[in-house]
Amino acid sequence: MPSKTGAMTLAEPLFKASARAGLRTAAASIRRCVRALLKKTPDTFLRFGHAMHEAIVYANAHLSDTTDLVAQYTKVDPAIIAKSTRTTDSEYLSGADIQPVIDFAVRCGLVDKAVDGDLLVGAAARRPAR
Repeated sequence: MPSKTGAMTLAEPLFKASARAGLRTAAASIRRCVRALLKKTPDTFLRFGHAMHEAIVYANAHLSDTTDLVAQYTKVDPAIIAKSTRTTDSEYLSGADIQPVIDFAVRCGLVDKAVDGDLLVGAAARRPAR
């Protein structure tokens, strides 16, 4: 009896072989949807980026206030989270920050060619000009 798989995780070398054979990946589908939405509603993406920035700034400045939220999300005892060393997120992103990941993806064959990281950083994530 034939079976149909809706989703599965593929590790190398099966991932590349499957892509060459035409197997659709979630990443490719997501990329197509995001591109279409970005063309239709660029302002929505910009507003979302600004909202994410505001959330990062708030969370970085109020780590103790976010203990219960992190506990709820991770299912870790709040007392443990409160005693843990918490990290902060960068408020801004530059192409230089992500270029090593892009270059690594090219070396591993995950993407066909390198791109300038600055082309992938949206306006909401960039440090404003002074």
